[in-house]
Amino acid sequence: MENDKDLIKEIFKDNEKLLKIIRNVMFDLEVSKEDKEILKNTFKNKEAKEAFRIKLHSKRGDDVKFGSIADFWVPLGDEALVGKSEDTIRQIVLPRAKLEKMFEVAINLLDNPDGEKVDLSYDPESIDADPLQINLLARNKFLNAIEATLNFINIQANNIEMPADMKKFMKQKNSTK
Repeated sequence: MENDKDLIKEIFKDNEKLLKIIRNVMFDLEVSKEDKEILKNTFKNKEAKEAFRIKLHSKRGDDVKFGSIADFWVPLGDEALVGKSEDTIRQIVLPRAKLEKMFEVAINLLDNPDGEKVDLSYDPESIDADPLQINLLARNKFLNAIEATLNFINIQANNIEMPADMKKFMKQKNSTK
């Protein structure tokens, strides 16, 4: 596989339009037929799709370099769960489980922008059916993760100095603590 960083640069350098198309598709916003074709043509290359997925959503696999832990659940760490109330644990774990599924749906939109969409709807009246607001927490985590990933890709592709808050976010995202 080509170096992911090089592939990201090749695809996204000076290509803010593509980043916006991805965001619009993943957020189920209006996307023109022409923009959908741009997206499909870009991500018909499975390596390109995989490079984007790695930036958004880590997975365990045999191609992970030593010294890296690529697991979606590791960043929670013991301190996030140990000694917490049952409701708190539910509000941490259940949105993350939904988020993992949302990421998979979103990744599939890269080469099939007319496919299944991520459900981003929210009904404030749902408090009785979802008292811990698991759906809202997952929704907001998804929106923030997509924006942060697109921003990170733009920074990486265009050799922009990463803002301090983004460095902190990426460190926390990739932390095992």
